[in-house]
Amino acid sequence: MLVEAISQEMSLKDPLPQNLSLDKTSTDTSPNRASPTKPALGEVLGAFYLKPNFPGWCSHICNAGFIVQPAMRGQGIGRWMAETMLAIAPTKGYTAVMFNLVFATNEPSLNLWRSLGFSTLGRVPQAARLPDGASVDAIMLYRAL
Repeated sequence: MLVEAISQEMSLKDPLPQNLSLDKTSTDTSPNRASPTKPALGEVLGAFYLKPNFPGWCSHICNAGFIVQPAMRGQGIGRWMAETMLAIAPTKGYTAVMFNLVFATNEPSLNLWRSLGFSTLGRVPQAARLPDGASVDAIMLYRAL
């Protein structure tokens, strides 16, 4: 499995558990939880990208974006990807990670990044307008590598 190969190559101390997938027989109807089972072959559980946050003289500061299947949230996939990104970034020449707009309502994400040593740079008032017309502040986060 690709995830297993990457975790072995990266020598991560906590590789992604191999028993994750959506348990279609579960009686838990929460959209943010799933019972651990074996993943379907080829099932994408999550993804992330890593890129420069700024061009030119500031391109040593990277940015990343993450997504986890809604039914798979709360299983440690996001943390595994975050730790993987933090391991890969320095090998690509990055010396810091900056997140420009983490919605203030995204508490799981904010808790994850803070637990990994990120600090708050600032708050952008009413940074996002949601489909229902409500506005949400965004938090800017930073961590040196």
